[in-house]
Amino acid sequence: MSYAPYDRSMSLELRRCDAAKPPATELMDAVLAEFDVIAGRRLTGGILTPPSHFDPPHGAYLVGFSHGRPVCGGGVRTLREGVAEVKRMYVLPAFRRRGFALELLAGLEDAARQIGHGLIRLDSTAATWPIYLGAGYREIPDYNGNPDADFWGEKSL
Repeated sequence: MSYAPYDRSMSLELRRCDAAKPPATELMDAVLAEFDVIAGRRLTGGILTPPSHFDPPHGAYLVGFSHGRPVCGGGVRTLREGVAEVKRMYVLPAFRRRGFALELLAGLEDAARQIGHGLIRLDSTAATWPIYLGAGYREIPDYNGNPDADFWGEKSL
């Protein structure tokens, strides 16, 4: 997926989508490809969560659309009763630094609340963890053994 840069007047509309179908699959393929380039190898950790983990009633996959085009996506899944996890959060490069990541994260947190969770966790690479700290996540010890993560965080909902 590639799009021309957009103007600053673009807004974001979040929609629940089937994680096993486009545009969700295209966004998940894009995040895997980008992480492979960054790491210089195929990543093997938590980002390989199967799309079925985002199926209702225990999960959700959100796609952010701007002027009808998919520009970002991410999922939330149940880890255990009361605890959700954010996975595969991604914003296409041409649409970064516009606040879409924070809007998507807020939408994923809302989805986790609707599922019935009071706590949300995530893991991340060093390139993106400042976003999560800025959104109120606190650093915690490694909770999932993801060898590709540099940061683990959680937030009370």
